[in-house]
Amino acid sequence: MRWNSWIPRFSIRAMLVGLTLIGFGLAWVASERRQSQREQEIARHFQTSSRAPEHSVWFGGPWDPPHFFPADPEPAAWRATARRILGDRVKGLNAYRAWSATDRSLLAQLTSVHSLTVYQCSTNDLLTVAQLKSLRRLAIEAGTLTDISPLMQLTQLHQLSVDTEAEIDVAPLVTLTSLKSLRVTRNSPLALNSLTHLTNLEDLSLGEPVADIHLLPLLKNLARLQLAIRPDADLSPLLALPKLTWLSIATSHLADITPLTRLNGLVQLTINAGDSTLSDEQFSLLRASRPDCNLTIHGGMIVDH
Repeated sequence: MRWNSWIPRFSIRAMLVGLTLIGFGLAWVASERRQSQREQEIARHFQTSSRAPEHSVWFGGPWDPPHFFPADPEPAAWRATARRILGDRVKGLNAYRAWSATDRSLLAQLTSVHSLTVYQCSTNDLLTVAQLKSLRRLAIEAGTLTDISPLMQLTQLHQLSVDTEAEIDVAPLVTLTSLKSLRVTRNSPLALNSLTHLTNLEDLSLGEPVADIHLLPLLKNLARLQLAIRPDADLSPLLALPKLTWLSIATSHLADITPLTRLNGLVQLTINAGDSTLSDEQFSLLRASRPDCNLTIHGGMIVDH
């Protein structure tokens, strides 16, 4: 037997294929490193133009999960390795001022951003935000903006907050079925009618009174609910929310609080009752039925903890 007979033999074709694959791999790593450098340059641009540069940008690895997701009990070592090899990515950005055309152009290049806060948001800003398919959390202060339809493209969003001075139509949000948290300050009276398909919602806050409270049972995963309701609204639909633990309701008058006494899972109940008051009998009934619940009443007769 010849001494070198054990050495594996490769055809020229196999060698060329192998070298090609190695070349592609090295080119991909180089491309990822360039993207990392580019994103760090973009981060410096926003940091130097922000009123709070130390809080405006944060980083992570290319495949790091959003920091606001539940912590992984056994963090994957490969993610840390990927970050060392491929470089940092911008994972979150708080934009504290109105954007220029240059800002919007740079933002669109952040391919891994998970969290974004936008102040003084305009229609053009929203069109740029809609390009960030990696977004999982978005908070916008939109001033007089009324059309949020570009957001319907962000189907992977988990958390959305929209703070506006003008009433907005939330119907375009029907496509955001991954949403777990939604906050809208100036919603239409029929807002719930547009949100019934968002069955993954766990946290919902609507700042303006809604007329369709009877639709709440369709959102069975709600654990936190902040709602403005019309005077003397029927609160019985709340009883069909088995996971509800935190409730805040705002109204000018409550005629029947009986449904609130039957919400067995509540640990926090806040009632903003405007200029009206709850009778001693109503308050005693609430207190007796929910002895372990943190009960707060504003605009009524008492605050009790």
